[in-house]
Amino acid sequence: MGEPSASNTDKLRNQIQRFRGRLRSSFPFISGVLAAFLALFLYNFLFPGTRQLTEEQVNNAIVSVLASATPRPAYSTTIAPITTGQGKSVTTGHHPRTVAPPVGPL
Repeated sequence: MGEPSASNTDKLRNQIQRFRGRLRSSFPFISGVLAAFLALFLYNFLFPGTRQLTEEQVNNAIVSVLASATPRPAYSTTIAPITTGQGKSVTTGHHPRTVAPPVGPL
């Protein structure tokens, strides 16, 4: 009673053989994945990347840029001459022709 029957042993043997067959057929794929990971590891080891900026370096760069910025003139100084009629006008060397007013309803 303790011994497995012949049919159970044959089923187990067949399952193991199918598993070995799948393992053999997937071996090229698995070895390719491992080779790719090994190549990435070696590349990162032989050619290390540049060091990342620290938070302090970024903050210093931002402060430097903001400190060197020239503020724009006040909005009121650019609008006042236009609204008061003191804006600069461009003149040309000739006088414009006078145009007759339109005739008829507008």
